[in-house]
Amino acid sequence: FNSDLTGFQNLLGLHFVQSIAIDKNDNVWLALNEKVNEACLAKIANGQWTLYTSDVLGFQPYYFGIIQFDSKNSLCGAIDYSLSGTAYNDGAQVFIFDGKTARSLEFDNSKDVKFVTVDKHDNIWCGLTDGYAVFNEKNGRLKVRNLKRMVFLP
Repeated sequence: FNSDLTGFQNLLGLHFVQSIAIDKNDNVWLALNEKVNEACLAKIANGQWTLYTSDVLGFQPYYFGIIQFDSKNSLCGAIDYSLSGTAYNDGAQVFIFDGKTARSLEFDNSKDVKFVTVDKHDNIWCGLTDGYAVFNEKNGRLKVRNLKRMVFLP
């Protein structure tokens, strides 16, 4: 593995690598956070770096969480609002990026997605502050489960 950062030092700044994922072509993807509203994705393919900023993604990531690939080689990721000083957010909580176009998913303005994982059926499971959500891309359905309403038996 060889990754030449020549010319990217100024663009990358002091970005913090929040998450790393490997696609089906063995390209390395990084979720990079500088500070709130200054996040980008980076792809390392054959030692060459490509940055994906809000201009390409079509939305301004607040702060990236975990990223992971689905079976179609689309990158799925969480947008983390835990650094926000408010209990609400007005942006996407999850995104799906096929390398060219990004789609964002919004649950409601109070859900804080902590992480995502994708199962073999391409359901995107989202860990929330107070429960979990499952997005089924095939039928476009989102199910949100609040753990506060569940009854746990001993």
